[in-house]
Amino acid sequence: MAATEYTYSISGDFPDGEVNTSKLTYEIQTSSIVTALDHIGTSDGYCSIWFKAALSSGDETTLDGIVAAHYPTPWNALIEAPDGKQIVQNTARVRGTRCCYTGEGDCQNSAVDVGGGDPIYVHHEVGGANPEMQKITFKTIENETWVYEAMACFEGAVFDRVHMCLRPKKTNYVAGENTYYNLYGGYLIVPAAGNGTIQVATGDRVLVQALPTALGVKPAAYWNADWNTTTKQFENIVAAPGGDGDYNMFGEQVQLACLARGIPVSGTCSSYHLDSNDVDRIPHGTEIWFGIETRPPDHEWKIAVGLIMYRAKTIGFVTPDPSPSPSPSLSPSPSPSPSPSAS
Repeated sequence: MAATEYTYSISGDFPDGEVNTSKLTYEIQTSSIVTALDHIGTSDGYCSIWFKAALSSGDETTLDGIVAAHYPTPWNALIEAPDGKQIVQNTARVRGTRCCYTGEGDCQNSAVDVGGGDPIYVHHEVGGANPEMQKITFKTIENETWVYEAMACFEGAVFDRVHMCLRPKKTNYVAGENTYYNLYGGYLIVPAAGNGTIQVATGDRVLVQALPTALGVKPAAYWNADWNTTTKQFENIVAAPGGDGDYNMFGEQVQLACLARGIPVSGTCSSYHLDSNDVDRIPHGTEIWFGIETRPPDHEWKIAVGLIMYRAKTIGFVTPDPSPSPSPSLSPSPSPSPSPSAS
């Protein structure tokens, strides 16, 4: 695939007549555009945005929207009040999102439902599982979603512990011969050049978004695909053997990130707040796993958690999912650096 250039007039297409290339890079990389950005350059009054391949019509429309909404000032910007005075606004909120307080995930009945999912709540009874887990899923492929802070209320805790981590959804696979899939490290499904040892059914492929860090560093990803906003399905799933793709597939639900580890709670509290000055974006294809560990001797206690999030869409409440589905204990965090071959 050849690199493709998209050119915009700085004075005519950008609302301020200026471009902040670092900020524009970040806005593109954290958007829903699935094709990898190559580089951005400016010359003779034009801004050239290069991608590693041609964009789909939907992604090109998204790029036009990013350019039309781009302002060169940083997010912690000077704002002019009605009386002409300037106000310094310091916020972690990402431009284009709204603040959303939630104690539940998104309903799983469609690809874009907002709210109505499982509550972030665990009631441990004597003799129950230890640790106990609750999976929470947010729909983020068409709804940019960031976690900011958390708050909790609990009752009957005796120096018990709370965890939260981010895990990928699982792609089911079976053993195979001479396939186009390999399993790296026992968990990561990577492309093979017809000599693979596992088989993945087309309908079982679950893509997990690989997002750049706050410093713009993008993790290795071995698959590319186009998201169809009409059918709410991925199309044209192809290998990215060099690791420069936008998605991964996981054969096991390993831990991708730790959001909270071993937070102690005791007694009864109606407002326990975990503060932050930063935000973390939730990738498509992942789940937040909320877990508790009960300290001996065994005792009954309960805890509920609310998340402070920034989301592009905050409406769309639907019929709640029937019931939560408990899951096993937390897994260790891997640090892969595979470099497989592929067709």
